[in-house]
Amino acid sequence: METLALQHHGPGSRTAASAHARPGTARRRVRRVRNSRRRALEAAGWRTWLTYHENHRRDATGRMVAIDERWVVELEHIDNRSFVVEAPSPAAAWLAAWQRAHG
Repeated sequence: METLALQHHGPGSRTAASAHARPGTARRRVRRVRNSRRRALEAAGWRTWLTYHENHRRDATGRMVAIDERWVVELEHIDNRSFVVEAPSPAAAWLAAWQRAHG
């Protein structure tokens, strides 16, 4: 599902249609992320959190040489079970959480 967000430029501003002709000034597209695994986990009694972590790796001179990106899903069930999984992408993190919860 996509949602369009319109910016208003104050009294006397141009209409959205004319503002749209000027690239990048009046319209922004906001994409909602849907994840069926997350919704299914929450429906089954799990509280879910998704966080992003990055580690900047540097060489001996202090120059950054790489960025390690990790997505972390934390799950807590109503019966006090909980666990944490990490993955390189949000989709992979939700898949790992789903497998752990059902495994």
